[in-house]
Amino acid sequence: MEFPKVITDFVAKEIECNHYFMPQFYPKAGDIVSFQDGYKYNSNTGEDITGVDEGDFHPNWYVICGGYAQDPFWIDITEEGKGFPVYFGEHGAGRWESLLAANTLQEFEECIQYMNYLVDLEETREVIEPLFNARFDRSNPFWELVWSEFSFDEEDD
Repeated sequence: MEFPKVITDFVAKEIECNHYFMPQFYPKAGDIVSFQDGYKYNSNTGEDITGVDEGDFHPNWYVICGGYAQDPFWIDITEEGKGFPVYFGEHGAGRWESLLAANTLQEFEECIQYMNYLVDLEETREVIEPLFNARFDRSNPFWELVWSEFSFDEEDD
């Protein structure tokens, strides 16, 4: 499959972030199709493991990167006209729940870069929280999840 340039360019940048729920893994050499193993197909059997029911990994979804626990970030290939919103899902529930991480792939890249800035600050909660809240909507379940796993360089009393 040939992917739109905006997707292949994003994957090629391999922008990592040292935060549990942010991207840390990308397709090797931009091989997006092989990166779908375990999400869209079983490489041992070749079986298609996608579905169209709620909780299934849908056929139009493609994983573009993964977090520390290989929790996937994906786009829906049919949403090019929307700028490829980026979704996130955690492993382990036996079903996929799509959490919107960003409205577009470009916005997602900007979010990763800003999270890198916040993580690199190595500051206290009092410094980081207002900066986080000014950029990210914590009523969004994904960003609240990210906030819940934020670590701080707190000073000992």
